[in-house]
Amino acid sequence: MSVLLLIAGAVVIVACAAALNAYMQRRKQRFRMAVCPKCGAASDSFVSTNESTDFEGLPHHDDICCWNVISEYSFEECSFTVPRWQLEVPWLRFAGVGGTCSAGQTVWNAACSSRLRPFLTTEQVSLEPLPSGMQEHLQRSWCSIQENKSFPTATHIHLPEPWCLAVRPRTRHSLRRIVAVSDFAGEIPNWQTLEDHLYRILLDKDGYFFFIDLQRLTEEQRQLEVFHRFLVNLRANRGLRNRDSRLSPIAVCISKLDFLPECVDGPENTARADRCIQDIQDSGPADEATTLSAIRRRHELILKYSSLFPCVKGLNGRLQDECGKDGFMFFPMASVGWVGSDLSAAAAIRPYGVIDPLLWLLHASGMKALPP
Repeated sequence: MSVLLLIAGAVVIVACAAALNAYMQRRKQRFRMAVCPKCGAASDSFVSTNESTDFEGLPHHDDICCWNVISEYSFEECSFTVPRWQLEVPWLRFAGVGGTCSAGQTVWNAACSSRLRPFLTTEQVSLEPLPSGMQEHLQRSWCSIQENKSFPTATHIHLPEPWCLAVRPRTRHSLRRIVAVSDFAGEIPNWQTLEDHLYRILLDKDGYFFFIDLQRLTEEQRQLEVFHRFLVNLRANRGLRNRDSRLSPIAVCISKLDFLPECVDGPENTARADRCIQDIQDSGPADEATTLSAIRRRHELILKYSSLFPCVKGLNGRLQDECGKDGFMFFPMASVGWVGSDLSAAAAIRPYGVIDPLLWLLHASGMKALPP
């Protein structure tokens, strides 16, 4: 009898171990990188690169590279490469959608990534940029802005290489994530259609930054058309016919707030613009010290002063329908600080509010990235 009990116990232990292993494998598969952060291909499109060795002859962990063919006409391959361990980490993919080609996306990318170097710690999370060619490019761009007061040239119309950061909540046993942020050229959401492969890749992200061009007040209707068409195509691309189905979170960025007094007409509006900026500066902490309540106050201030900003009234109601009341926010930012058109050598380049939309998108995507 005792032998039978021992055998039965062993069988139960083996079965439990097998079940636990199966559960862990399912969990691992559920949380691993699902698709390529650059081109959106299934993660099984990644293959190992050649393994290298260090000076002691010991093998390094090899990198993996996405060999997905993006365009058959020019036989363009994705070639996005990351260390193998990143394949087993859950990813979030964010991208910008510009109302115009000069809405400030690239400057924001450079400013935001520079504020995170070498790492940044908030009350809730720590963020660390991961080494990449795009990270180096953005750093060079930011150095040029700071030292030479020169801004980046137009972004090329091709599939952008994302810059990536590791995000870890500051709680024990918390799950790390990697975020990929892609700077798509402004012409892609302006000109392209669902038949274009770059536009389809842009539509397949987990969250978005909508960039309103403050200096194009006369083109407000055109900017609205870009955003409205993008939302329509986003629903079509995901097969969401039910209006009750919510879209991905959207951070609406007004990235040239320091230019606001110069963009409005008349002394009354100029004085109102100055009051708006002062109210925003007095609204509470920003960037690494930001809170959900401070972000909400700045959102409400943009609605209060909506007559000064293009697209705000037109987007507010539409985004409530598409994303829900808490599925979008307006973010006033000054990517180079409060310099306006004063780009003299003495101008202080101190970004304001550039990390807020990134932290909020993380929070709205399920991570507890913001304190109340």
